[in-house]
Formats: sequence, C-alpha cells, structure tokens
Amino acid sequence: MQSALQVRVTSLRDDDDGSPLSRAFRRFCQDIDQKEKTAFSNATILDVLVKVRELDASHASSSTSRSIARRIDPFLRFLDRYARALDMMAQFHPSPSALIWGIMRVILESARSFVQYFEKVVSMIERLSDSFSRYQEYEVFLGGNQRFQEALGAVYYDILIFLRKAEKVFTARGSKTLWINIWKNFEVDFEDVLGAVGRHTDSLEAEIRLAHYVDVRNSFERQLAEQQKTGECISSIESLLHLRRSIMEWISPIDMEECLSRVSKCRTQSSGGWLLRHEIFRAWLKAQHRAIWISGPPGSGKTVLSTVVVDNLRGQVDKNLKQIVAFFFCDKSDKTSHSALQILENIIAQVLSELEEIPSHIRAAYSTAVRYGRPRLSTSDQPIRILKDLALSLENLCIVVDGLDELKEAATIVESLCYLVESTTNVRIMLLSREIPALRDRTEGFQRIELTSDILRVDIDEFVYQQLSNLPTDDPELLNQVFEKLSQAANGSFLWSSLMIKSLKSATSPQEILQILSDIPIGLDETYTAIVNKLAKEAPRRRALARKIVLAICCSARLLSWDELQLILAFEKYPPYLTESMKPFKPAVLELGGPLFEYNPTIDQFRLSHLSVREFLLTSPNNYRLDEAAKTFFIREAEGHSELAEICIMYQSQYINKASSSMQFVKDPLLEYATLFWCHHVCQSKYCSNLNERIVEMLASTLRRQAWILRFLHWQSPAFPLQHLMKL
Repeated sequence: MQSALQVRVTSLRDDDDGSPLSRAFRRFCQDIDQKEKTAFSNATILDVLVKVRELDASHASSSTSRSIARRIDPFLRFLDRYARALDMMAQFHPSPSALIWGIMRVILESARSFVQYFEKVVSMIERLSDSFSRYQEYEVFLGGNQRFQEALGAVYYDILIFLRKAEKVFTARGSKTLWINIWKNFEVDFEDVLGAVGRHTDSLEAEIRLAHYVDVRNSFERQLAEQQKTGECISSIESLLHLRRSIMEWISPIDMEECLSRVSKCRTQSSGGWLLRHEIFRAWLKAQHRAIWISGPPGSGKTVLSTVVVDNLRGQVDKNLKQIVAFFFCDKSDKTSHSALQILENIIAQVLSELEEIPSHIRAAYSTAVRYGRPRLSTSDQPIRILKDLALSLENLCIVVDGLDELKEAATIVESLCYLVESTTNVRIMLLSREIPALRDRTEGFQRIELTSDILRVDIDEFVYQQLSNLPTDDPELLNQVFEKLSQAANGSFLWSSLMIKSLKSATSPQEILQILSDIPIGLDETYTAIVNKLAKEAPRRRALARKIVLAICCSARLLSWDELQLILAFEKYPPYLTESMKPFKPAVLELGGPLFEYNPTIDQFRLSHLSVREFLLTSPNNYRLDEAAKTFFIREAEGHSELAEICIMYQSQYINKASSSMQFVKDPLLEYATLFWCHHVCQSKYCSNLNERIVEMLASTLRRQAWILRFLHWQSPAFPLQHLMKL
C-alpha cells in the first residue's frame, strides 16, 4: 500500500503568475470563504494519505473491489504535482496545496459515512484520472502555446470545481431525501464536469493537431530552406569540380601513376637502399643543395631507382603535409610522353591534384587560353611561369624526371628546370638519364651520382637471388652456379640480368642451363644479337611474323593494345587486304617476342623491354655478328614508318568500303589509331611511290577525306572547338 501511495516529486520549471494554474486557482479561490481557508490552512498530502489508509482498512473486509489507494493514486499524483507548482508560482495564503488537500481531506472524511456514494465518488475520480497523463504530455509539447495554455487552464478549473462540489455534497446537512436530491444534482453536475473536461480535452487535442500542423509546416519550410542552401552549396561544388575538370583537361596530363606502379613491381625490397643512405642524397633531402643528376648506362636500373626516390619522398609527406612530389617517366616509344611541354604540364597537373583549391593564376591562365581558342596547354601559356607561381605557393616541391636521354628536347627541359630552381628557394629536382653531352653541359652546378657496377652490385645480387626461384630447377648446386655466373657477368646491368633469367627460364633441362651459362653473352648488344639469331632460325612464316611484331612495336606512335597489334600483323600489303583468318594467336605473338618486349594484360599494352632494344634494332646490322636471316629484323626507322603509314591508310580505305555513314566506327579497334596517327607516320617516313599513291587515293576521294575528318574530330573533339574551326 505504501508503494501505491508513494507520490512522485516532479521537477518543475519556473513560470509567471499568468500561468493556467495560477489563473484557474484565482478563479477557484473566489468561491471559498475565509472560514474554509483558515480551516484548510494546515492541510497536507500526508493528511490525505492517512485518510486513504483508514478507508482501505475499513473497506478491506467488506469490499471486493480494488484498493482505494490504487484507484485514486493517479488523481493524487496529479493533484500533488500541480499543487506543488502552485505553491512555487502563486503567492496565496493559505498556500494553494493546503486548500486542495484540505478539500480532499474533507471529501474523504465525510464520504466514509456514505459507503454506497463513496464508491461512486472513487469511480468519478478514476474517470477524471484517465486524461491526466495526456495533460502532462500536452504541457511538455505545447508549453509556449497561448491558446493551449488557456484551454489547459479551463481543464484545471473544471477539476477544482469538481473537488469543491464533492466537498459541498458530503458536508451538506439535511434529511435523507434532501441529501439524495443533492447527490443526484451532484451526479448531474459531475457529468457536466466530465463533459466540460471532455470538451476542453477535445480543444487541447485540436490545439495539438494545430500545433503539429504548424510544426510540420515550419519544419517543411526549414527543410526547404536547408535544401535550397544545400542545393546552392552543391551547385557551387559542382561548379568548382567542373572548373577543375576543365582545367585538368586543358592541361591533359598522362597517367604517371600507372607507370610508377608498373616499374615499382620490378624492384626488390632492398632496391636503392644505398641511394637513400648516400650523403649527396641526404644533403639533397635537407635542401643543402637542390639539384641532383644521376647518370648510368642503359639497363642500370635508373627508372627503378627513380621509383624508390618517389616512394621515399611520399613517405616523408606524412611528416610534412606541405611537401608535394611530382615525377615523370620519359618514354620514347610513346610520342605523347617525350616533349618538354608534356613534362611541364604533367608536373603542373600533379601539383594541382594535391591542392584543395585551384590557384587564381591558374584560373586566369585557363580563361585566357579559352578566350584565344587554345584547347590544350601550350608554350603560349608559359607553362614554366605557371609552374614557378605554383611552386612559390608551396612549402616544398620535389621533382623527379627519369629518362631525359629519351627526349629530343632534353636540353630545353633541363634549362626550364634549372630556371625553376634558380628563381625559387623551395624547389628540388632530381634528373636520371644516360651520360649524354647535351645534359653534361647544362648540369655543371648539379650534384652528381654516377651508377657504377660497384655501387649496384649488392642490388643486382639481391635481384638475381630472388629470380632464381623462377628457374625450372631446384638443384642447389646448379642454382649456385647460375648465381655466381650472373653476378660476375652483370657488370652493373639489371636489364642484362633480367634477359639472362628469361633465357634460363626457357631451358628444357639442366644440361641446357649449363649450355646457356657456358655461352653466356657479354653486354646488351651481344645478348640482343643472340636473341635475334635465335628468331632467325624460326620457320619462314614465324620469322616474318616476328619481324612485323618488332616493326610495329618499335615504330608505333604510342603503345599498342592487343587488338590493334593483331590487326596490324594481319594486314597484307600486296595485295592490300585484311581477313579474320590472318589474325595471329596471342600465345604465338608472346612466344615470338620473347625477351624483346613485354605485355601488360592489366592495361592491355605492348611495350619494348627497354629503349636499348629499339636502339639496337634501328642501327645497322653490319655492326654485329648476325646470320643473314637475322639481318631482316633490323629496321630503318623511316621505312618502318612508311609501312605503318600504308597500313593505316589502307585500313581506313577498306573500312570506308564496308562501313556505312553511321558512327559504328567507334567500336573498331584499329580505326582510331589509323585515323589519329597515319599523318605522323607519313611525316616520319621517306618518299615512297607506293605510299604517295595511297595518300593521293585517300585525299582525292571526297568520301574518304570527309570520313577521316569526321573520325578525327570525334576522337580529338577537345582539341578542335568550334571557334578554332571557324578560324581555319
């Protein structure tokens, strides 16, 4: 029973005298005379609880109904909550809670003599209690709503009136008949009170619905405003992203990350450790000097070494977030990556990719280029000046360029980078290349590291040791012989070691491995000579196919995909035609190419194993000890370009004969290459009557000429905006 009578103490917020409670109580006090106020001045909830326990005790033996305390407990809680609130907010004497508990005490004292009617009073109290929990929720939800406050004040007043009338009924004096009539009137009044409570409750719920509607509307308006603001932010972000994309397209960089990833796979875990410990390199890291030139012969691992440097510098970025690393790998086999302008534009692009915002001078340069109809970054945009301004906005910029000896404009890019170092204080550069006079004259102020066999011996031994596991033998004595022989004969050449490992992997027996070791070639030229002599011993058709493979890969304007190479190999010049049955199988091509080229299936590209392969095949065969059949593999570069030019022109002509005027050409694998690069091959070739005839036939035909222009514009649309065409 005590737990049922336990009254919660509710924390209340302060309010002013205009609250619904205080207004309802002022109205209520107007009907109470001073005598009653004095009589109730000392009443507390404890008095009421005592009366409830006494009633429970007297009714326990005669009533089967629930405990009185449990039935009226919600009502008492309600009264206690709001009586305490009134005591805190209203300055009345006696206190509001005393009047309420005094009235309640009188009702309980008087009603105990009227068992039949007391039960009805308790039922009435229960019916009133049903709405109390909702009132508390309403108060929390609509505490600041004036109309709600007025409706709630009316409900409170109805409850106080009910208590007052009940007290009058049970304290009335008179005959039984008179009292019964009074009770009947009270029952009618109670129904009126319930009706009023119901109406006021309906009013409260209407206010709830209205407030909910207003809240939903306000929430909707806030959401609209937020959506509008978000939309503006998204629009601004999209505008900035569009500007960034447009600027990057204008710069048109090459994906150097793919090159970095591909070359990095070739190195061992300890590769280049000696360089990272070298005093010149460590001084360069500390900016004690800001330019290094690392030189070495072909195949000495310069490109792999450059990846070690780039990864090391990137690792230091974690400690210094304001340092940016830019790099470039020159590739003579790809005409898109061997000019001074392409190096500068790629360095600029890499720096921009690390910046959150495009600098204003870059935006200004781009706007100027667009205004003058330059769809690509050009020398007119002064790229070295753009790069200098970018560098000045950074704390540190490290630039690594590998393969400068593969550039026709090597001297130009060295001069540009030297200007960058001299005109700034925060730029460091590292150049890696062969020893060539054009670079030696322009790098006098550079710190120099020369790659020698002594310096590289440890890294080469580690490379050879790891590659031994790929050989088709597990004989430790034989593997030791291989290691000793390759280690002694490598002479600082990773490339030579790699070629010899490939040759040993093709051995069919331990005896053949020993035979290869006994006749091992010395140096790259002897190695390439042995490879070409071996190809010359193939059957005539396979030998002819091998020659076409070498020609296509050596003289192509860019790296070829398998589909492109397959179609080039399948084309016959006399008579000119292409059939499906002439397409070679990929395994056969890969087997014939052997060590001379490599295929990357991830990006579907063929490339020479090294630039030195191209240089070897483009020199005179009289310089080497070759079989007569092997001499056919040597190519005069101009003649190689002539052959590819004829293939490109004939392929386009054949395509026109079989294709409609639709845009289906976008699916043809060789058509894009033939469209974009036949002119390049013509310019690199020497005069040939057959080639000249093909060119005249193509350009003299209106259909073929227009089709070529249409395809060229399709694949090079960014380079030919409308305003540029209008100026032609």
